[in-house]
Amino acid sequence: MVAQERELPISETTIIVLLVFLLVFFRGFSVFIQKRAITVGLKKNVTIVVMGDIGRSPRMQYHALSFAQNGWTVDFVGYDGVKPLDSIMNNPLIKIHHISHLWRFPDNFPKWLFILCTPIKVYLQILSLYWTLFMKTSRPDVMLVQNPPSIPTLMITQFVCWVRQTNLIIDWHNFGYTILGLRLGKDSLIVKFAKWYEKIYGGRAGAHLTVTSKMHRELMYNWEVQGPIVTLYDRPPTNFKRLELEEIHEFLTRLNLEKIVSEQTINSHFLPSSTSTSTLLTSKTSPTNPAKYRDDRPILIVSSTSWTADEDFSMLLQAAQICDQFAELCSKQDSNKKFPKLLFVITGEGPLKSKYVEEI
Repeated sequence: MVAQERELPISETTIIVLLVFLLVFFRGFSVFIQKRAITVGLKKNVTIVVMGDIGRSPRMQYHALSFAQNGWTVDFVGYDGVKPLDSIMNNPLIKIHHISHLWRFPDNFPKWLFILCTPIKVYLQILSLYWTLFMKTSRPDVMLVQNPPSIPTLMITQFVCWVRQTNLIIDWHNFGYTILGLRLGKDSLIVKFAKWYEKIYGGRAGAHLTVTSKMHRELMYNWEVQGPIVTLYDRPPTNFKRLELEEIHEFLTRLNLEKIVSEQTINSHFLPSSTSTSTLLTSKTSPTNPAKYRDDRPILIVSSTSWTADEDFSMLLQAAQICDQFAELCSKQDSNKKFPKLLFVITGEGPLKSKYVEEI
């Protein structure tokens, strides 16, 4: 007779006890490492989380550079894509960790299919982010996360910070539930759940950064978040500066903006003509003479955009039409009054670009 192998009984209670034991162990180990790091004087570390293309996240890149300039080591977590700034890539204190790049739903994606596929995407994001934050990064003194996206980022980072005994700071660029509402409608149950989720997990962070004072007030009075709130306006780094007139002339000559405009603009003949010694904004009487502004120069307006639903670019188009109507009205009242032309240079890639190009 062959003796039957006895199966080891593993109950659900045993599994739960093991999981609790592992959580307590990791949390206790994190406390030990934290105290040990303070004792031996190790560099402070920050983990910056962007559930998006790192190269297209200038604000978070500037955060990373600021931490590194102050002697912190930086673990930068996000999607691969556009190459980040050279100052990021060449900085020995900044280490980039790319997470799996999941698919992005197009804006014309059917609503019912979007609802079905989203849980799968969220589940894969959870696995990828947990693996990266627990296994690839050092234990941080601070974790800085960009919001949105809120789901599943806020829940995961809150849990990781609890286990690893660290502080969470949220950089509020927008509210995730409002962006979801643009696709599903603000009365959708999913959108209402997303708002509740964002308030619960976002409100418990140790500190909050906002891009506008209006968002600051919203968090303070309507969300009642824990921790201090600081408004940190977007601004260029110190190497950005206003060009001198000669530099403007040299830059526009090298860029050959006139050619770009003529190739991509409808009815570009409304702009002033240029010569070998002049640009759309500047001119020289000879190559050796100093540059000066042209009297007939247009107003050059440059804007970047990601062409997404939360960046309503139609506002700019409406403003341009209002300027047109105002100039026409003033010209009728005073024929000697002339208004400068407006030239918009819009850069960027995104899902709604073709829609707005058609409107333009």
